[in-house]
Amino acid sequence: MISIIIITLNEEQYVGNLLSDLAQQTQKPYEVIVVDGYSKDKTIEVINRYKKKLPLTILKEDPHPSLQRNRGAQAAIGTTLIFLDADIYIPNKNFLKSVSHLSKEYGAIFPNIKIKDPNMKEKGMKMLMDITLSFSRMIGLPGARGGCMIINRKIFKKVQGFNEFLTVAEDVEMSRRLSKHTKLCYPKLSIYEDHRRYRQQGILKTLWIWIIAGICSFFHKKPKEYKQIR
Repeated sequence: MISIIIITLNEEQYVGNLLSDLAQQTQKPYEVIVVDGYSKDKTIEVINRYKKKLPLTILKEDPHPSLQRNRGAQAAIGTTLIFLDADIYIPNKNFLKSVSHLSKEYGAIFPNIKIKDPNMKEKGMKMLMDITLSFSRMIGLPGARGGCMIINRKIFKKVQGFNEFLTVAEDVEMSRRLSKHTKLCYPKLSIYEDHRRYRQQGILKTLWIWIIAGICSFFHKKPKEYKQIR
């Protein structure tokens, strides 16, 4: 059984696209849990439009990604947990079916997250990110993107969930703990994220923030917090 956990904070422009994609999957999720960080826009109103199309549950939690994800996992019943950001697009209608097959062999699955409708600079940044992640894995330092992390529920409990003391690089830190308990999978399975992060704060600033956060994570230091674009 697949439980999908989506974290939201003022996501009225994006969450409807994700829920629409999930409603069109050939294999339906057992449940879709939205953990909202007390949004002040029409996020909840948009989510409620899909209650007849998806097995939806809406929870409230402080707007902290790790805390929200852990709250959703605590409420989940499924054997496979899929953590998604609200601005993810899943055009592949067989995505959940593929995940279901992979989850029989792997305890943690990290699909390739591409940028939706990227410009040339964003394509270059994505290429650099892929090279960096591949090199990191080659030298025994697994990494992952928090926009989509698929984790076996028993393994998730074993590693005690996401680190709630981190608001930056919590996904990288989680992937390293997971690697000690299960085999990680980086399949040729792609989904897409909105380009808002890169266009609002700039590509160079985004790369700099992620590089510093990665270095801090490598040395087991807490990265400096920054205003997240969600």
